[in-house]
Amino acid sequence: MLDAVTSEKDLGVTIDQQLKFSNHIQNAVKKANRVLGCLARTFRHLNKDTFLLLYKAMVRPHLEYASCVWCPHLIKDRDLIEQVQRRATRLVPETKGLPYNSRLKELQLPTLNYRRQRTDIIQTFKIIKRIDSVNQDCRCSQCPSKLMFKKASGTTRGHSEKLQTQRATGYRHHFFSTRVVKMWNSLSDDTVQARTVNELK
Repeated sequence: MLDAVTSEKDLGVTIDQQLKFSNHIQNAVKKANRVLGCLARTFRHLNKDTFLLLYKAMVRPHLEYASCVWCPHLIKDRDLIEQVQRRATRLVPETKGLPYNSRLKELQLPTLNYRRQRTDIIQTFKIIKRIDSVNQDCRCSQCPSKLMFKKASGTTRGHSEKLQTQRATGYRHHFFSTRVVKMWNSLSDDTVQARTVNELK
């Protein structure tokens, strides 16, 4: 007899029955904070270059892995993730007394929320340009187009790669294929016509 569970871990992402991903986010934050604490105890004097090298390699990946799947829509979860970077940027003596936004500017770091949006756009580009091989067929009865992405039909303003807005309610409103459309459609034509990922960036 199988036990009933409310969440399951798949490829490193904890998926709960309500698709809020709060459990996954809490676990990721705990891991990142443990690594950050280890760095704080090991390195008593961090200059900017050393901090950025260590933070980007050892802390931030815990907060960004597979973010296209679990990107938080609850403010409390977004704040919980951002708090790790707030704490991290205080380790650099030159920026310790500055406000968070000033610390980011001094260290040339974007917010983690911006990083997740950027990742969504890059992944969308890879799917549309078929750089990543993704099965876009949708077997969900609630998806009219039966596709992850569908190009907008008729005359559209802006670029020629605009996507059709997907109407979704409830948990589906925050799915990757739904939330990314507005951001993608707002890009310039030069951006979406990039030939490579590096050119897009």
